Amino acid sequence: MDVNNFLSKIEGAWGKALQIDQTQSYREKLFRFSGEQREQIFSRLLETCKFLPKISDIYDAARDLNYLETPSPHFKPVEWQSTDCKLCHGEGRLAVVKQRSYIKASNGDWKPESRMVRISAYSDYNTSRDRLGESEYRFLYRCKCAAAELWNKAIPQWV
Repeated sequence: MDVNNFLSKIEGAWGKALQIDQTQSYREKLFRFSGEQREQIFSRLLETCKFLPKISDIYDAARDLNYLETPSPHFKPVEWQSTDCKLCHGEGRLAVVKQRSYIKASNGDWKPESRMVRISAYSDYNTSRDRLGESEYRFLYRCKCAAAELWNKAIPQWV
């Protein structure tokens, strides 16, 4: 069943004519379905709709018939080579723990200060029992070694 035939059947079955702008919207949404799928959707609409079906009703019927299933993205593992880096142990990611404190400046104002408490491979930090202390924050960085090249460039690089 082509799109125009589908729309004609809908108008005939419910005894209402679609307006021109509605017809265009329906057409745009119906092109994604095959002729056979449109036939089955129409049958489902006859069984479930009391009034002229809206586009959302059509999509509900299509969803019930599993026509809106999106293929799951293929999982592609990152192919990276481990390095002999002493800092990240070859994984390319670092967990840096910093502590924030405030020091009193010479003019009497309090000024924030940040100091590094510890640095380790990211996976080592996640598996360790270490907990963050008071005013400590953990940051993710890319290492400087070659293993970090495949990690997202939005992650800042440790310098």
